[in-house]
Amino acid sequence: MSNISLSKLKSLMLSDTTKSRALRGSIWVVGGHALSQGLRLLSNLILTRLLFPEIFGIMAIIQVIIQGLVMVSDLGLVPSIVRSKNTEDSRFLNTAWTIQFARNALLWVMTLAISFPIANFYERPELTYLIPLAAISLLVNGLFPIKVILASRSMNLFRVTAFQILGQFSGSVVSIVLAFYYQNAIIFVAGALFSEILRLFLNMYFLPGINNKFEWHRPSVRELFSFGKWIFVASVFGFAAQHANVFILGKILPADVFGIYTVALVLAMLPITVCNMLNGKVLMPLFSEMDRKGSTIEAIQKARYVVLGGASAVTLVIMIISPFFFSVLYDERYSLAGYISLLILMVSLPELMLIVTLNKLMVEGRSKLYAALKMFRAVALVSIGILLSNKYGIVGLCVATLISGIFTYILAIRARGMAELIIIRSEAVIFLSFITVSVLSGYFYFDGVSQVLHIAD
Repeated sequence: MSNISLSKLKSLMLSDTTKSRALRGSIWVVGGHALSQGLRLLSNLILTRLLFPEIFGIMAIIQVIIQGLVMVSDLGLVPSIVRSKNTEDSRFLNTAWTIQFARNALLWVMTLAISFPIANFYERPELTYLIPLAAISLLVNGLFPIKVILASRSMNLFRVTAFQILGQFSGSVVSIVLAFYYQNAIIFVAGALFSEILRLFLNMYFLPGINNKFEWHRPSVRELFSFGKWIFVASVFGFAAQHANVFILGKILPADVFGIYTVALVLAMLPITVCNMLNGKVLMPLFSEMDRKGSTIEAIQKARYVVLGGASAVTLVIMIISPFFFSVLYDERYSLAGYISLLILMVSLPELMLIVTLNKLMVEGRSKLYAALKMFRAVALVSIGILLSNKYGIVGLCVATLISGIFTYILAIRARGMAELIIIRSEAVIFLSFITVSVLSGYFYFDGVSQVLHIAD
């Protein structure tokens, strides 16, 4: 019996069916991300012993600013390419690459203009030069060939994932070596830039496919922008929702506490990050291919709950071990990070459910509704977050995250054709599991959670 099962598994892994590519893609994404997080954890453990907590807070602000520029200028190139039927046309691919580089070059110029006001707002003068230096990585990223996106579209992710890991490892080594000589966030900037340059080289010369050149094909431009205009709107509000915590708490919390908060995010955001990666690199391409081939809704439901169930299980495990994890691996300056991480994880279920639900709108080309839901979530989170955070700090922002997520999810599943994704029994099991583990964790770690609440006092 075991030989038959092993034979079936081997056949599934080696074949070129949609199911096989989705399985292999999932393995590379999950395995690669596990290794990536392991490297990130090891790097953090070393750097937290070499650097002051404030430096992590400064780097978190830099990363959010750059990610924000990327997201609010998102033209929807990736989903446009994933769902396009013109991916064999070199004019289409070259035009997409030209737009990609032009946008990133413009973003770098923008960092020169915004770095000084941001430095004044956060009262951290070093941001004036650190933001433009960090944004050089945007210029490098703009040169990445479109074949990287095509590899994700076909769910052939081994080399892309391997190059990502190699780049991250090299960048971490650079940062750690520099940390022995400099007590400054410049070490993170240098490491990230080295990582991007190495990934560019590997993808250009060792990833199968053709590298791109500058070209402007008007029909391709129209196709890319007709779908991407609402993705741009969605990205603006998606960024506001995703990084509201850093913008709000970065202003409210003391510098050292904010640094501890950003360290807590390393573990707390792990399930959401994995879910986002599986959604973007496997689930959305899979849904797109299923949609083109006319697959049944049952097949799509199954794929959705595999990702949601797995991400939820990981979240519950991390929720239980989070305080213990930080108390063992980090020094006493970061003792609160475990309880902060626990609170963030407690309110993460609506976000996980939205990730694996809204992609249906993208596949069906309903980008306007997708953007509207993103806007609602962002406005609700920022409004409630500012109101509650001023009085309750981190706990207030967590409550705002939960409320805005629940109401956005309700609106999403009430949209035309979205309820068919839902299996009530599966949703109930996941929801009750979250409630149970959250209550038990809150009870066992009550003293630590209370300390986080008192930060706002």
